[in-house]
Amino acid sequence: YTFEQFGVRLQWPALPDLDVQEYELRVGTTSWDEAVLIARVRATAYLWRVLLSGPTVVQIKAVDTSGNWSASSASVTVDVQPPSQVSLQ
Repeated sequence: YTFEQFGVRLQWPALPDLDVQEYELRVGTTSWDEAVLIARVRATAYLWRVLLSGPTVVQIKAVDTSGNWSASSASVTVDVQPPSQVSLQ
């Protein structure tokens, strides 16, 4: 992942399976089933507009044309630091 002005760009390699339709991204340190959906995308990158600070686990699975998820998820921990304090004068 990389930090950008308006969020975190998540990127992953494409799966070589011919029937991959999209990728599903979820947030949460819990199991896949309890994690919160953030996006379903056909691309291999996603700009996530993060509204939290601190370490957050992002999980991803491929979804095939029949609607089946891949057997296991890949995950990364994104550590978002809060913005520095702004002083208005």
